[in-house]
Amino acid sequence: MEKQLISVLIPVYKVEKYIDRCLKSVLSQSYRNLEILLVWQPSNDNTYEIIKKWEKIDPRIRIIEQNKPDLSTARNTLLKESKSNIITFLDSDDMINNRFIEILLKELENNDADVVTSDIFAFKNENQIKIEYNKTYKKEIYDNESYLYKSFSGGFGSSSGVSQAKLYRKKLFEDILFPNNRLSEDNATIYRVLWNAKK
Repeated sequence: MEKQLISVLIPVYKVEKYIDRCLKSVLSQSYRNLEILLVWQPSNDNTYEIIKKWEKIDPRIRIIEQNKPDLSTARNTLLKESKSNIITFLDSDDMINNRFIEILLKELENNDADVVTSDIFAFKNENQIKIEYNKTYKKEIYDNESYLYKSFSGGFGSSSGVSQAKLYRKKLFEDILFPNNRLSEDNATIYRVLWNAKK
């Protein structure tokens, strides 16, 4: 039974080349009970027309328009607008495996965890050469202190501090906002969120 609603949170800005494949990967999820929220920030390309097309195709997609082109502001708006107790972030040039949500939700529930994280692959140019960020990823369970210690000592590669590739219980973000007008806003935020996680 897919009773639990999952919010997929995607900031969108000037991504006409990538947003189609991003949304296709979300809409092809084996887990279907999704709320797909897009914060669109105005740009001079065809991004808006593309996402409006997808909104008409699938009623799970909701577009929120935001005048300020700032990633942190978009993420904070998405957190505020999401209706689920469980969330995941995507960047608009990301793609996810079609069982990403199904598998991470199962691990979250079976292990009574607050966060589940996965490995990440980077793609270079259009030839899509995969680069693994975490070559030795395996299933492990941590408390917050031991996870953060391993993160800061480089044990998880570069994916541990990013907002993507994770399923979170939304309560972890209480009283935490992404800082505005800052590069690498994830690094200033996600470790604070992970400190709130018991498992």
